Amino acid sequence: MLPELVDSAAKGLADSNLTVLNGTDGVNEVAAGLAGQGMTILNSLQGHTGSTRAPAGQDQDAAQQMNGKAPARVDRAA
Repeated sequence: MLPELVDSAAKGLADSNLTVLNGTDGVNEVAAGLAGQGMTILNSLQGHTGSTRAPAGQDQDAAQQMNGKAPARVDRAA
């Protein structure tokens, strides 16, 4: 799935005039950026966004049991 996402992201650059000023390093940075965008899209499609919101159809209590609870507040005495 990731290669297809990167391919789709790269098609946006297909007809553009892209000027790379720092040679192969610049080309590698563009390729890494496209792969990073593909990973971001893939993770969000898979639901690995790090969100603590309850998934659709699930109440907040069930989401807290799944995601854990907020840390207890510690009062520091001066």
